[in-house]
Amino acid sequence: MNGTWNGARRSAVVALTILSLGIVQRPQPAAAFHVIGVTVTPTSINSVTGSVNVNVTESTIGSGSVHSAVNMHWGDAVTSGHAWTATSGVAPKQYKVSLSHTYPDLTTRTILAVGDCCNASFVTPTATTVIDFGCSDAPKFGCHAAGASSLQFKNNTTDDTKDKVKWKWSKGDTSFASLDDPTSTTQYFFCIYAPGLVLQAIVPPGTAWSPAGTTGFKYADKTGAAAGMTKISLKSGTGGKAKIQVGGAGTNLPDPMPLTQPVDVQLQNSDGECWDHQFTSPEKKNTLEQFSDKEP
Repeated sequence: MNGTWNGARRSAVVALTILSLGIVQRPQPAAAFHVIGVTVTPTSINSVTGSVNVNVTESTIGSGSVHSAVNMHWGDAVTSGHAWTATSGVAPKQYKVSLSHTYPDLTTRTILAVGDCCNASFVTPTATTVIDFGCSDAPKFGCHAAGASSLQFKNNTTDDTKDKVKWKWSKGDTSFASLDDPTSTTQYFFCIYAPGLVLQAIVPPGTAWSPAGTTGFKYADKTGAAAGMTKISLKSGTGGKAKIQVGGAGTNLPDPMPLTQPVDVQLQNSDGECWDHQFTSPEKKNTLEQFSDKEP
């Protein structure tokens, strides 16, 4: 009797063991196919041509139908679809495409990429990136020229709160229309090239700007949030009556000192207008702590 019982018990244990092994070794189901995410990466921004190049990548997991395209909203009322041109990886598998786009002006743009459907929650994935052009990589040509100009730059090597810059552009000609409207949409870029770009201040449009009579605009921001810019004055005029003044101070102001000649100072805006003067040797002063020059 005991022998029979023990034999039955051994058989039951063996059966349970085989059943357990079968469960453990059963192939696991493949991961559900869905999109993990989409990314947009700018690879170049050209402030001269107003063009951008971006790489778009969509990552997926699991196995499923081949994805087809990304829908791009460029931020200037232009929308375009683009088929993926490359794939890589297995899990996750990535779909890729490189794209370029040219804008009519240099206003800040937000690019929206809409990928293929869907993620785990059945939501179409999207990604955004902001394109801010800023100063051109090299000085622009064809700018409004000054009859006279001066530049003073002070770099306090022990206390950045005392740093200051002041640029004056005068005895030139420029129309009121060329200033556009910085209270609403037009950005301004203060740029110093020595000879490469050593200082860039992107001044956004908005309430810090106000009309200055009927001939220009003025900017005031004591915080210097825009790379240290605190004051800008724009005055249109003909017959040498146009004037521009730019002032900056504080810890947000870059320290490009000493400057290497030629020193080209430009004020550019997002509509493609620019005002400049190039200072050449000999300068009045050019040290780690101070640059000063005035021409003529």
